[in-house]
Amino acid sequence: MVTILTRKRRQPPFKTPVSLVLLTAGLLSGDNLFAAELSPATVQAFNRYVQAAEARIKLEESRPGDFLYIEGLPEPQLDTAMSTIENGGVCIWQLHARDAKGDSIHIPGGLVNHWVGVIFVPDRSLSSILAVMRDYDNYTNFYQPEIIQSRLLSQKDSDNYQIHLRMQKRTVVTVTLDTWYDIHFTRLDADRAYSRSVSTRIQQVEDAGTSTEHLDPAGRDSGYLWRINSYWRYEHRNNGTLVEWESIALSRTIPFVVAWFVNPLVRRIARETVENMLVATRKAALAEHLQQPQAETDPWTPASSTLTIQAGKDCQGNKWPNSSKGYRGASSFLKAPGKAKATYEPSIRRCEAVSVTSGAAAQTTRYSCPPAS
Repeated sequence: MVTILTRKRRQPPFKTPVSLVLLTAGLLSGDNLFAAELSPATVQAFNRYVQAAEARIKLEESRPGDFLYIEGLPEPQLDTAMSTIENGGVCIWQLHARDAKGDSIHIPGGLVNHWVGVIFVPDRSLSSILAVMRDYDNYTNFYQPEIIQSRLLSQKDSDNYQIHLRMQKRTVVTVTLDTWYDIHFTRLDADRAYSRSVSTRIQQVEDAGTSTEHLDPAGRDSGYLWRINSYWRYEHRNNGTLVEWESIALSRTIPFVVAWFVNPLVRRIARETVENMLVATRKAALAEHLQQPQAETDPWTPASSTLTIQAGKDCQGNKWPNSSKGYRGASSFLKAPGKAKATYEPSIRRCEAVSVTSGAAAQTTRYSCPPAS
């Protein structure tokens, strides 16, 4: 028999909904009372976790015919998931990496949120999807309201980028973060590509948008987000492109007294972030200005005169850095006269020719450069 006590009693600390909300707000804010510090032990454990996860990712990327995480699912689950995404849905799974022995990886002082999600973008080529992913200055338009500032800091070539994002999340409180990333793209073939993004610095912004705005020291804040790695995979099929995003994020641990309340909230926020990011990516790819993807043919606009373009130089005759590595700096390619490949980056009007056979700067070829504008 169960006895229910109906006599009113004083609620202990942190048991009322108001107290829980206030405590959660304190945990996620910059209040010194709830400040956390990222320790070297936490970083080392997180790096071990990432290493284990990346081992699985590399194995999947090497599988013939099973390039994506979703493609490794058992048949009944795969059929259901494919039906969901082909009908405009999003499939999301929470993951837990394990070490070589199959044991879970403990993160002292830290909490890992590890998720993977996939969408299908109909009637879009792989190149059009990659164009969206590389359009970093427009991330504020693509991914509002989570990303409120975006900036391309540097571009080494068409596959390597450094960017800055200011992110803002509104839950119990509003948390604003300045984040910096190194990003690398790899195109495997005509139908498959992947990219890897690693945060290099994350700092929480206090009093964002006010005259007293300032950054907390990296790793000494509320611990909302300390590290994040993102792994994108893209696979084109006959009628569109599959886009898969896997994220591994590190934050502070939740005190035991409120873990039962806060942990489900954290998981819900993490899952919603994956869903929102993928849906926004699909929306950007389907936007009107991308409805007719540009064919990967001759990217030059004819000019009134031609210039002599040497391998390793741009249209102004300036040397390219690291030109010995081959063609650089462009997303479009064509066969140029003299059995060479040429590339052109529209935003900076640069072009370059290299030998197809040797990859060295071996000859001079004439091209029509676009008019300056």
